[in-house]
Amino acid sequence: NVTVIISFTINSSSFSLSSSFITIPENMPINSLIQPSLHIIGLYEQPLHYELICNDYCPFSMNNSSSTLTLISSLDYERKNLYNITIVVTDKYNQQASCNTTILITDINEPPQLDISSCSIQRTVYQNATTNTIIYPAINATDPDLFDSLYFSIQPNTPFAIHPYTGLLYIQNTTLLHQLNSLVY
Repeated sequence: NVTVIISFTINSSSFSLSSSFITIPENMPINSLIQPSLHIIGLYEQPLHYELICNDYCPFSMNNSSSTLTLISSLDYERKNLYNITIVVTDKYNQQASCNTTILITDINEPPQLDISSCSIQRTVYQNATTNTIIYPAINATDPDLFDSLYFSIQPNTPFAIHPYTGLLYIQNTTLLHQLNSLVY
């Protein structure tokens, strides 16, 4: 009686890849690591090689030996808040599987930006000016967030007020105006 044991290796693989969407904030620092939730199902042989494919501008890169993404440029929710990427995984025998992943950018409330040049303009107010006299030009500001409204305000106890939505200055209290010891306020 002779027993023969035959062993062999099959150089093939069959696997699939799935992923869920990823949510990250728009203020995520450059060089941050992002770990997508990848699920590899089936037969495959290590090592695995990962590749990132983007159809348009992509602020991410991928480590070829892991599925880790790196943020390589800043994000801006107001310009683009959704990235559709494809991740391709190749195994030792050059068998591939791919999946589409959506990266959703969340909005962060960014502060409004005051136009400094509109603040430094010298404005002239005549001594005999009356209450509600408008002082041109208006104070300008912008808000980088979509659909946010600006609201202007000025410190109390001054002769001046500012329209909350237009940024126009006007005289609010002529008594305080006449008490000023300075020509520049």
